[in-house]
Amino acid sequence: MMATAESELKQDLDEVLDFLLTNEPSLATRASAALVKALVLAGASEIEVDFQQHIIDYYVELSGDAVHAAAFVEKKAVKRQYHTYFSWDRKNANQFFGLFGATFAAAIAKKVSDDPTLDDAIKAFLELGNLRNELVHENFAAYSLTKTAQEVHELCVRARGFVDMLPTLLRTSY
Repeated sequence: MMATAESELKQDLDEVLDFLLTNEPSLATRASAALVKALVLAGASEIEVDFQQHIIDYYVELSGDAVHAAAFVEKKAVKRQYHTYFSWDRKNANQFFGLFGATFAAAIAKKVSDDPTLDDAIKAFLELGNLRNELVHENFAAYSLTKTAQEVHELCVRARGFVDMLPTLLRTSY
């Protein structure tokens, strides 16, 4: 598995905290609280970029030689629209799947109910996105994040499962 920028940041964070715990233990706690917030933003941002790219790639593939059609989708339906695809505080991605029509949404809902790994990945994806939104919109500096860096990293890994499955989900006939 290829290392993600989030996983590399997590490793850097661990090294900084190990150093601080040894040399400046009182500073380690405060630094950890700030750095874990950065880890949430890094993981959510990386996932957003990859998710959008999967959608763009899908429409490029569908449009074939009509590159103008794919460009339209990218500019009007993908860029700056990502956060409108989901009800972030819910435990399912039905709103997103519904954007592709009722038949697709129903088929995906069945697939998700039959696949606990996919269901877990979607829940982690939405939890990460929701955490990101809370950090950004509820006073980043004062926000009290209760997750550890390890928990955030694990959430990112689980959420990545949904992003990695997206190309297959989009290309399967239902």
